[in-house]
Amino acid sequence: MEEHLRHLRDELQAAIGRTDEGHEDREELTRLQGAVESRLEGGDGDDDSHGLVDWLEKTEIRVESDHPTLGASIRQAIQSLTATGL
Repeated sequence: MEEHLRHLRDELQAAIGRTDEGHEDREELTRLQGAVESRLEGGDGDDDSHGLVDWLEKTEIRVESDHPTLGASIRQAIQSLTATGL
């Protein structure tokens, strides 16, 4: 699971760099990157992880067409998180 989250963090960083400053997607991706970082650092409990999965699912649908690689990374992270029972 951690490997998928690290990959997702890297993909988020790359997508943020490709997104115009002030764009709604960039702000959303930055917040999501912070949540993934927090999860990697062990700062989230199970309730927060469930919220992260929901957030990832919504974001994946929204960004998939503009950021296909990021969409694939988000799907992998979702699968990894849900496989652990979250």
